[in-house]
Amino acid sequence: MARARGYADWNPKEDTLTLLAQVNQILDEYREYLPLTARQIFYRMVGAYNYDKTEKAYANLCEKLVRARRAQLIPFSAIRDDKVSEHAAGGGYRDPARFWESLRDRADYYGRPVRQGQDHRIEFWTEAGGMSEMLAGMARPYGVPVFSAGGFLSVTATHQIAQRALASDKPTIMLHVGDYDPSGESIFDAMMGDALQFFAAHRGGGRLVDFEDQFKAVRVALTWEQVEEHGIDTAPPKSTDSRSPRWEDEGRFETAQAEAIDPPLLKTMVETAIEEFTDIDLLNEVIEQSNEERDVIEARLQRIVDEVEAEIESEEEEDA
Repeated sequence: MARARGYADWNPKEDTLTLLAQVNQILDEYREYLPLTARQIFYRMVGAYNYDKTEKAYANLCEKLVRARRAQLIPFSAIRDDKVSEHAAGGGYRDPARFWESLRDRADYYGRPVRQGQDHRIEFWTEAGGMSEMLAGMARPYGVPVFSAGGFLSVTATHQIAQRALASDKPTIMLHVGDYDPSGESIFDAMMGDALQFFAAHRGGGRLVDFEDQFKAVRVALTWEQVEEHGIDTAPPKSTDSRSPRWEDEGRFETAQAEAIDPPLLKTMVETAIEEFTDIDLLNEVIEQSNEERDVIEARLQRIVDEVEAEIESEEEEDA
């Protein structure tokens, strides 16, 4: 049977219709956090509907989600896949009037950096690339950028982390969300350890402990304590992970995926971690100041646009 292409009609069986109804219930439940990844949907299906917690069942769910989107039974915008990188070719303006109008419209986005005056610089990292958009929405109100690793970082990436920290006159806080499994913990230790080594070398080659107040790494999630406290779904360590034997030797026989964290719970974890290093009163003062300044800028730009439109109208009348 040929693989479906583009939008494709589909007549799913009754059990599949039931599954899709459950998926749509989940999407409606978490509409504030959309798009979700397929694995986030999978873990919610396991918890809410006793869906089979196996990789085979996950693969089956992914296949059904693809067919459902092609059949327009589920919105494409509700599910996040890995995104394609885009390098824009540049734009332009039809005429000067369009430029001034666009400038006026951009004033809607004016704002001071909300972390202006804060004592700490923060970066938020996630092991799961599919979660980056959701985490970015949670961290954005605090002016915190989100980076996704998608596994172990290259030496270029860890060096860049150190360079950004060195360029700042404030202590850097690295917050991280990753899986509770052998590779997840190793990813966190490797990226933070390597970045700190680069940071320390540029600060004079001192002992790492000499810089702990200037460069700090915090594991926001996932820890075993969180897994137990919140009843997050677990699975045995993967036999394909070469680190699993050591993990089991240390007496740990369960793993958990960051994408299994309930989105509202994840939001609480993110906000709590960021707010520990944020003066909320100061942040709100900066936002209020930005709002006042935006009003002034918009009024000035509107006057310019009005003048340009009047000039264009006058020129058109003369030409006529």
